[in-house]
Amino acid sequence: MAPPVPQAVRLPEHSALAVWTRRFVAAGVLALAFGYVPYRVLGERGLSRAMTMEDEARAQRARIDGLRESNAQLRREVQLLRTDLGAIERVARDQLGMVKPGEEVFQLEGTP
Repeated sequence: MAPPVPQAVRLPEHSALAVWTRRFVAAGVLALAFGYVPYRVLGERGLSRAMTMEDEARAQRARIDGLRESNAQLRREVQLLRTDLGAIERVARDQLGMVKPGEEVFQLEGTP
């Protein structure tokens, strides 16, 4: 015959040790909740970091929108330079300082 299997020792529900054990476990859980959870939420990798990253993402999206608008403006300018001779002449005069044959250029000092 097999030896009897020992049964776990069970404390009475209302014994002082059982009550103090439950209190100790509850205190440990509360200490963890009041210490660790705020640390995780408010720590350097928590809520403040998430808010900072959201602000950075918003700034990057604004920058991207600005770059898209700039690219669209440059595309329009390239299209004009490919098709409009007047646009080519304006660029040659304004940016390159070119003049047509026979034109005279007067530079006035003190004016922009």
